[in-house]
Order: sequence, then C-alpha cells, then structure tokens
Amino acid sequence: CYTSLKQYKKALQHHLKSKEIAERFNSPYQLARAYNNIANIYKLLSQYDKAFSHLYQAVNLFTQTDNQSGLSYSLIILGDLEISLKRFEKGLEYYERAYRIQVKIGDLLEQHRIYLRKADVQFRKGKYQKSLDMYRQMKKALERSDLNYRDPSVIPYHLAVALSGIGNNHFRLSQNRKALAVYFRALEINNRINAYINAIKNHNDIGKTFMAIGDYQLSLNHLQKGSNLASRYGLINRQVECMASLTDLYKLQSNYEKALQSFEKTILLRETIFNEQKNQQIEALRMDYEVQGKEQQITYLKNRAQLKNLQKNSLFLFLLLGFIMIAVSFLRFIQKVKLHKKLQSQKQLLEQAYADLQTLNKKAISLERKNTALAMAVTANHEIKQPLTILLGNFDLLTSQIELSTLNQKAQNHIVKIRKSISKMTEILDKYKETEEFTIEDYDKDKKILIFKEE
Repeated sequence: CYTSLKQYKKALQHHLKSKEIAERFNSPYQLARAYNNIANIYKLLSQYDKAFSHLYQAVNLFTQTDNQSGLSYSLIILGDLEISLKRFEKGLEYYERAYRIQVKIGDLLEQHRIYLRKADVQFRKGKYQKSLDMYRQMKKALERSDLNYRDPSVIPYHLAVALSGIGNNHFRLSQNRKALAVYFRALEINNRINAYINAIKNHNDIGKTFMAIGDYQLSLNHLQKGSNLASRYGLINRQVECMASLTDLYKLQSNYEKALQSFEKTILLRETIFNEQKNQQIEALRMDYEVQGKEQQITYLKNRAQLKNLQKNSLFLFLLLGFIMIAVSFLRFIQKVKLHKKLQSQKQLLEQAYADLQTLNKKAISLERKNTALAMAVTANHEIKQPLTILLGNFDLLTSQIELSTLNQKAQNHIVKIRKSISKMTEILDKYKETEEFTIEDYDKDKKILIFKEE
C-alpha cells in the first residue's frame, strides 16, 4: 500500500521488519520475498546497485529452496533493471531464463507477460520487424486464449498491450494506416476495461500518427483528449508526452503562439518531474542513513547482550570456583585468563561500534549540509530557468516577426549577441542541473561557495 502511494520510506521500513522476522524464524521463502520487495523499492528510487544486491540474495534463496515461481519473479525484476540501464542482451538473458521456468511450470499468463517484455526489448533495439512479428504472435495467442481468471480484464489488458506494440512498430516502419487501425482497437479495449494510463498513451500515439499523415484536426482532437485525461488523473509524465506532441503539431501549423504556450507548459511540467526526482533522491539518502544507523544500533545491542551474558557466566563461574577451593585453583586461573581475553575482545567490539557511530553521525551532519545546499541550488536553477525560457521563447517570437535584412549591421549584431547570451545562460543552468557531484569550499572570510564537478 505504501509503495502504491509512493511513500517509499514507510514501505521500506515494513519490508525491513518483514526481513528481520523471516530471519528470526529461519524462513527462507519469506526472507527471499522480503529481499524482492526491498529490491523493488530501491529500483523505484533508482538505486540500482542496492536493488541488484538484494535480488541476487533472493535468487540464491529461491534456488536453494527450489522455489521455481519465486525464482522466475526475481529473474524478471533483474531483467527489468538491466533493460532500464540499456543492457538489453543481459536483460534478455534473464527474461529467457524466467520464460523457460514458466514453460516448465505451465503458467501461460506469465509466459505471455515475459514474451511481451522480450518483444518490447527488440523494439527498443530498433529491430522493428522482429518486434512486430513477436507482437503479432502474442496477439494471436491471446485472442484464442481460453484462460479464465478472477479478474476478467487480465486477457484484454495484455491484448491491448500487444496491439499497441504492433502499432508502434507499424509507425516506425512508416505504415501509418496500419498503425491507426491497431491503435484504435487498443484504445477501445483500454477504455472498456478502464485502463486509463494505457488509453492516454493510445491517444498520444494516434495523435502523432494523424500528424504524420497530415490530418492535423484529428491529431489535435486526440492529443487534447490524452492531455486532459493525464491532467485529470495527475499523470505528469503522460501529460508531458501529450504536450510535447501538441507543440510539434502547432509548429507544423505555423501557430507559433500556441506552440510557445504548450512548450512553456511542457517546461513547467518537466521541472515538476525534476523536482520530484530530486526530492526522491534526497529521501533515499535519508533512508540510507536511517537504515545504516539501525544496523549499527542492532550490532551494538547484540554486542551489549553478549557482554551481559558473559558477565553473568563469569559471576556464576566465580561462585562455583570459590566452593571448589585449592583442588581446582589452576583450572580457575585458566578460565580467568580465557574470560579476560573474551572481555577484552568484546570491549574492543564495543569501542569500535561506538567509534563507527561517531563517524556515522559526522557523515550525517555533512550529508544534511550537502542536501540543503543541493536543494538551494535546484531551487535557484528552477527560479532562473523558468523566466529565462519564457524570455528566449518571446525573443524568438519577436525576431520571427522582424525582417532582419531591413536592420542595419549594428542592430543585427545586437540581436546575435542577445541570442548567444541567453543560450550561454541556458547551457550553464543545464550543466549544473544535471550534475550531482559538488564540494563546499571557502570563498571569502565566512562565505562558502559550491564547486560543481564538470564531466
């Protein structure tokens, strides 16, 4: 629930608690599921190294317990991660392993889902004809499927995905009429089963296809429908896609005023997405600090419990040796030496744990300062970039209405200098928006300055 609400911190806390309980009761299956869930959170936060680490542990546990269904699920997530990093061949290897497992199990729906992923990878690689053939094969399989599920929308949903994939490949192959036919069928299915996210994409794809054909009015109708749906459901990414297509359409119609308006709205939406991503990254850093702090605390408490147990054992041993007297004096001496070594070892562990906690505290303070500095830099970038973008758009609109040849050379030089200056400011802001590596150095007396690392 917390994951669907994008409250990743709370979701991670519950998954970590589940992992701790599974470890306590020695349940490999539940522990592997916890690793999968934790990896999924790190994947959503774009912390791919940690996601891979937890998935590898899940794969090992599912392999040890011969849980083929769980192993297949972990392999699919691993494939998704590799595809996100554009490592297509590695991703296909994981998909193929998962597919072979599902064939052995006999789960046709999971086979269909994996096959659709493989077809999408071929599309991303630019192998449109191969991707088209795979989507067509899956479409036929889904249309003649007699599988019954509790949710009657399962088969239609995947059929609509296959149809959209077919349309995308037709569009890439400049087969626009064929693309429109399957896009409209996919849209009808998505509207029927209330799959509004996919329906928005269908409207955008149909709008772009009509634009390519030259039917601008129908293109405008579908792009506006897609944008309105995305705005209604708060799907900013989908709305950005539709607004970008509307900008292209208005440019083709030479309606530069509306093109500028839609472009400005696209910029604002993208800035909103950028701010959300930065907030997620900052939240991820805080989560890392809290998780590491809890792990250190657990280690400290375990060492403390071990020390108390040793102290109890030493007291009991001392009382026992007091009654045995001289006959066991040598044995008592040996036991005391051993106990002393153990206490020294535990003391060293406690001292190391304390030192680690102090180091972690210093890192946390430094991290908070850097987070604050980064947040201020992002805010400043946003506040400057927005009016600068509007200035550039209006300047381009102004110059497009002026016949430059009627101006003298001095005036033309001024226009060129203004355009270069605006472009230079935009390049500087873009460069510092992309980088996340910086240092804080002394500038003048008690003033500090951010030094960003350049590529």
